[in-house]
Amino acid sequence: MAGDASGRRRGGEHEPGTEPDATAPDLHESFYLGPGIRTGNAVLDRLYYPANHWPEERAALRAAADAYTAHMVRLAGEINVPLATVLGLPEDYFTTRARQATWT
Repeated sequence: MAGDASGRRRGGEHEPGTEPDATAPDLHESFYLGPGIRTGNAVLDRLYYPANHWPEERAALRAAADAYTAHMVRLAGEINVPLATVLGLPEDYFTTRARQATWT
């Protein structure tokens, strides 16, 4: 899988041998959060809607992340309406096409 300029893959660590100093510890930490949608199709769910994993030692993280992402999804929906209008499209052009959007 292709990585970014740092050599990291999405959702993973450095490619082997790409660390600036192979003897230094990898202090990279990451957190990916997706929409948690389930389509009922196991293949689609695994590829596009993988389950979120919540660290037990940070119990409040899930509630905070859920509140933040709910707000951002709502904001995106609000922005999509005037964007469609400015482009001469029906108001619901983007919102009807993004009901099960994938994001991280």
